[in-house]
Amino acid sequence: MVDREENLLARYFDGVRIAEKQIGDEQLEAAIRHGLEQGRNLRGKWHLRRGLAWTAGAAGTLAMCLLLLFVWPSGSSFVGSPLSPTTASQNEVIPNYVSALMTSEMERAAEHGLYQPIRKSTEVAGTKVTVDGVLADGRTVVVFYSMVNPEDVKAVDNFYGYLIDMDGDIFINLPRQSGTSFVDSKDVNHSYFKITFDQDAPTQAGFAVDSRVTNSDPIAKIPIAWSSRPYEGMEKVVPVKQTATVNRTKIAIREVSIRPLSTIIVFEPQMRTDVHMAVNLKAKLYLGEKQESQFHYYTRSKNVIYDHKILSNNEVNLQGIEFESLYYSDWNEVTLQIDGFGTLSTKKRSFDLVIDTEKNQLHATDSTILKVNIIHDQQSTLVRIYAEKKTKVDVGLPFQIEEEFTDREGAKHRILQVDGKPSDYMNDSTTEVITFELEPKTYAQPLTFTLTEVVDSTYKPQEFKIPLK
Repeated sequence: MVDREENLLARYFDGVRIAEKQIGDEQLEAAIRHGLEQGRNLRGKWHLRRGLAWTAGAAGTLAMCLLLLFVWPSGSSFVGSPLSPTTASQNEVIPNYVSALMTSEMERAAEHGLYQPIRKSTEVAGTKVTVDGVLADGRTVVVFYSMVNPEDVKAVDNFYGYLIDMDGDIFINLPRQSGTSFVDSKDVNHSYFKITFDQDAPTQAGFAVDSRVTNSDPIAKIPIAWSSRPYEGMEKVVPVKQTATVNRTKIAIREVSIRPLSTIIVFEPQMRTDVHMAVNLKAKLYLGEKQESQFHYYTRSKNVIYDHKILSNNEVNLQGIEFESLYYSDWNEVTLQIDGFGTLSTKKRSFDLVIDTEKNQLHATDSTILKVNIIHDQQSTLVRIYAEKKTKVDVGLPFQIEEEFTDREGAKHRILQVDGKPSDYMNDSTTEVITFELEPKTYAQPLTFTLTEVVDSTYKPQEFKIPLK
């Protein structure tokens, strides 16, 4: 929230400089005092839901907005974000409380004419619910709405809104977000509901109002419709057609769909993956030409789009990954990294350890081995190897002993399995201990065992470099 307020401040300062040139110093000083005083009076009326609180930076932003309202040229109110001349007429219909809810991504889309006013209302148990408007780009739909109850200002906390189709059914299994809410000076609760469709978004739907205290069907519905004309031809589709197989999973990227409110990496329709991976998938999109040992900005994935129909082997069809919009950016290339999809290269070292288990003696060893201890009983022969703990070597995996060993005559034998594994490993600040068991029988001494450790491991994520131009 603080980042958003700082961004707004930076943009509004441009307007302040323009206004400053058009009024005298005395008027400007009076305007600033007037704006700050109104900011203090209104600050107590604003609050954020979900446990967030307004910061001092937010109060400063509010005061700055009031300053602009007071001194803006031609005496007209400044509503929404700073506008270009080609879009001012469209954005004049955006209420300031709607603009206050918008992310920077939404603001850019609104500045390019994608906000459409709705202004339809219904009443639920004394609470008036109004759909103020819709921001849509053909794939993502954001519905801005307000609720007010003059008789019981807290009643609005019990209600929330979401989209349903024209048959009254919920759009299930689609990425959605309930936006931050605030209450303005008239005790009206403002919020938004955002949903991203896996295909082209509809141009009509129902806005459902439901109660947080009951699990029932929607208690009110408002039919709404909007036009597709504002965003016709705005989608940018970049063919990719890249494939890779990582850990026996095939990744096939078909294209990138870039719209004003989202960027979606689109997979081939038949890309199958484990449902657990689909649900928990996270990814990064590096911006610009990515090179080794060089810092690059990246954006994290927002949502994963997949078909919720469970296929064989608990798999689903992965359809896409949603990122923030790159529509208004000018990157030549982006690089996709999907968490957990990569290759692990390891460096191992192995050596033989020759032990006389009858005499408890080491015949051939490695410099790191300190001693060996043999314990005989009727059930097994316990072998415990003590090694010096390494301090400078990056050990990826500790010592493991191979299950098969040989005696003096070359005959092969196997270590006993204990709890499903051949050996046990422990360590303290100075020593590593490897323990395993042998069958309690007579062997041609000495015996040769092989120890292995991974001294280094490097993970390299699978990358998809995607040219955008």
